Amino acid sequence: MGRMKDGAKPEHKKVEPVTLVRPPTPGVAAPSGITKDGGPRTAFQMRDASLGRRRVPRRTFESPVGLLLGGEFGIERSFQVGEGGMMISCSRKVTAGQKLVLSFYLPGGATIVVRGVVRNIVPADNSSPERYGIEFLNLDFQFKREIRNFVASATGLESA
Repeated sequence: MGRMKDGAKPEHKKVEPVTLVRPPTPGVAAPSGITKDGGPRTAFQMRDASLGRRRVPRRTFESPVGLLLGGEFGIERSFQVGEGGMMISCSRKVTAGQKLVLSFYLPGGATIVVRGVVRNIVPADNSSPERYGIEFLNLDFQFKREIRNFVASATGLESA
């Protein structure tokens, strides 16, 4: 099957990969894999572009949360919750990428204990302290469902 009728082997030529470049369209956002100038995005650029978009909805959740950080436990304050993570404030210094354990109680639900990692730091402003976006790492399916139901039961004024 790999030979031609005269018995000779077909000649294989090396083909260089081609990068398709679309010229930018004024006033139109670039697709996720292409920069505004038409070039391909790096993995870091794609990750940074996706930080502004939420994968799951969130709900305002102002409640005390237990935080185990660096071997020390404390009670901190939460602002929002979604099945992917939580926004909290913390009296201790927290850095991006730092791992921690959160424990909290959902109204009408269970007490949830979950490992997390700091993914985002929101600087303090006049009306609120520095806040930290925590991504849940090992949330059990039943707790994910409880959070999803809690978020879905929010009224228009409560959703984040």
